[in-house]
Amino acid sequence: MEQRITTPSQQKWLTKLMGYDYSIVYKKGSENFAANALSRRSDQPPQLHDMSVITGILLQHVKDSYSNDKHILSILRELSVDSSCKPGYILRDGLLYRKGKLVIGHIAGLRAINADLS
Repeated sequence: MEQRITTPSQQKWLTKLMGYDYSIVYKKGSENFAANALSRRSDQPPQLHDMSVITGILLQHVKDSYSNDKHILSILRELSVDSSCKPGYILRDGLLYRKGKLVIGHIAGLRAINADLS
């Protein structure tokens, strides 16, 4: 509560957190098993090639998730006939976007990954 609030997002999160009873406890890195992997330094910086492989695999899982979602399949069928029939939806490279954001179908764990990335 002693830190200066300077951005609208900090203001928003402060009001949300005020409703909870919590305490912030520092844990050493060796004790903090749930630390974000990106906060840890490695000996080698990540290579661009590694990121493109991971991104390619994730995008393929997103495409595969469409086959398990009846609602998305109906949207894809309609867009294949008339690309302007669903305002806000765009089909690009086999991926469905709604209002500029990637649409993810129902598949176990895939939505959790997306939430972690955003």
